[in-house]
Amino acid sequence: MECKSNLSPDNSSDSNIDCKAAIAPMLGRWPNPIIVVGLPKAGTTSLNDYFECGNSKNYTTKDGKESLKVSHWMCIKDKKRDFCGVVIQKNMKDPNQKDPLFNTGDFDVYTQLDNIFGLGYGCYFPQVSALEEMAAAHPNATFILNMRDVNDWKRSMAAWGTLDLRIDSCGMLGPTLGPDGKERSMDEKLETFYFDQIKLVREVVKKHAGIRLVEVTIDSPNAGEVLEENFGIPKQCWGQSNKNKKLSPE
Repeated sequence: MECKSNLSPDNSSDSNIDCKAAIAPMLGRWPNPIIVVGLPKAGTTSLNDYFECGNSKNYTTKDGKESLKVSHWMCIKDKKRDFCGVVIQKNMKDPNQKDPLFNTGDFDVYTQLDNIFGLGYGCYFPQVSALEEMAAAHPNATFILNMRDVNDWKRSMAAWGTLDLRIDSCGMLGPTLGPDGKERSMDEKLETFYFDQIKLVREVVKKHAGIRLVEVTIDSPNAGEVLEENFGIPKQCWGQSNKNKKLSPE
């Protein structure tokens, strides 16, 4: 079930679905969580703050429900905090474990899953490597595909502690040489990685009819409206957090 922002970066014809007409506002609850499946530096902190704002203003506690349990980067394994990406990578290495989110804390919202700090595991992006498994294990989950202008995203990746170089050193950006045998530029590798992720998310959702897909372009003026229409938390809770003031947001 898809509900998309009207500013999808590839301008495809199926990206202009009226969100209000497509679905009613709905908040995910474990075991059907809301999972942000876009890339880092594309609004993950802002999305975390959006849901936490909904909690603080009691928008998520209607009908006697508890506040949403929201995770950003950190999960809870065996009652101890650990990076979500580290825990999920361990799960995926276990041939007997079918749920990537097993023992991560049973959160209602996961706003960022990737591990980009190494910690003996290199870089690990569950939204890339374990997306199919997450959809299978949580067939009624909501995926948020967070996007932004690709050029701003590339600049932000380079500015934020040379994140572009770090994920490239882990092999996340693919081969050094292109099909023509020439060395691929960082700009080319990042752009391919960015659009490949959008394509992957849409393809996985098409195979899993119960997954709800919400696409939001964070630098669009109607981003807050898209979120409100899908989750019922007012657009006033939306803002761009974790900005690098010297360059582009997020």
